Amino acid sequence: MTRRNPDPWGDFRRDRDDVSTAAAFFMTFALLALVAWVVFFGTGWIVPAAMDALPSRPTRTPSQSTSSVTSTGISFPLAATASATTTTVQVPAKPAAATPTPKPATARMRIGNTGGDGVYLRRTPNDADLWIPWPDNTVVEYLNEEQTTDGRTYRKVKDPRGNVGWMPADFLLPS
Repeated sequence: MTRRNPDPWGDFRRDRDDVSTAAAFFMTFALLALVAWVVFFGTGWIVPAAMDALPSRPTRTPSQSTSSVTSTGISFPLAATASATTTTVQVPAKPAAATPTPKPATARMRIGNTGGDGVYLRRTPNDADLWIPWPDNTVVEYLNEEQTTDGRTYRKVKDPRGNVGWMPADFLLPS
């Protein structure tokens, strides 16, 4: 007896194992779901210790100041808008007094005045040398050493992990 409309795939449909096809589909779906999870939620849940070693960048570094004082004038923003509109007011330049910067009485300081962005620990007292980011209210140990570079004062500190570096003095408050 011959079939009127033969199956173009031969005996494939009769010979295939429905359980193995379902298992292959499930494994493919599970792999795609895992990839999507990693893309959307990151890998911190897989290897949390390794993620602590990687620095993350805040959206605005504390070295980007919204106002500055120069010998020719003071720049400050007019209003909180999406653009960086500033105006300059001319102030007569006064010679800088050669008085030493007073050292704080406490050796422990906390990070603050960053607008929620945190501050980077730097290997050298330089704005471009970003090393390890720390959030606001992190307590660091001040090592009684200061250095001024390009008009900004940096303090030598030890972070909670024991790394020694420099942070801008603007963002270190008594703890």
